Amino acid sequence: MEHQVLINLKSIITPRLIIREWALGEEEILVQAMNNTQIFVGLYGEEPSPNQYKLKHAIEYIKSNNEAHPRLAITLEDTIAGEIEATFNGDPQYASINYWIHPDHQGKGIATEALRAFSEYLCNTYHIHHLEADVLEWNIKSIRTLENAGYHKSEKSEFYMPNHRANGILEYIRPIHQE
Repeated sequence: MEHQVLINLKSIITPRLIIREWALGEEEILVQAMNNTQIFVGLYGEEPSPNQYKLKHAIEYIKSNNEAHPRLAITLEDTIAGEIEATFNGDPQYASINYWIHPDHQGKGIATEALRAFSEYLCNTYHIHHLEADVLEWNIKSIRTLENAGYHKSEKSEFYMPNHRANGILEYIRPIHQE
């Protein structure tokens, strides 16, 4: 079954989700998420310092959203369930994707649906030739999400970060079909 994705400048709409820019007024949600140990460890592989992410950080983060580094809230039924973002690292045809889903919303297919739609959006809007996502080797849920969204493990996949909970980081890439 093909998924219809409607896109405008501010949002990506799938059958269940609206993936849109963060808005001022949503800072507390972002602060709570970034201070959530499960989310932080999944992103960075290490425990956060207690309450290290402050309101001022969230405001700066939301204000810094731009086309060169789109950061979008994933919403399900008007509730923010997570975030997805892309970084272009100097090459406009190469993007690295990061995402997180709040633990209350995990296991519902939200990340897979958001990743598929966001990947399509990046390919169509930015004419991306290479999409990748890095995942900690112990994060089996995220590995399954990437695989379900059409990504596969890269040949040059494994590298290590010292002093992290689990050192192995795997790179997953998504084949881009050029017409």
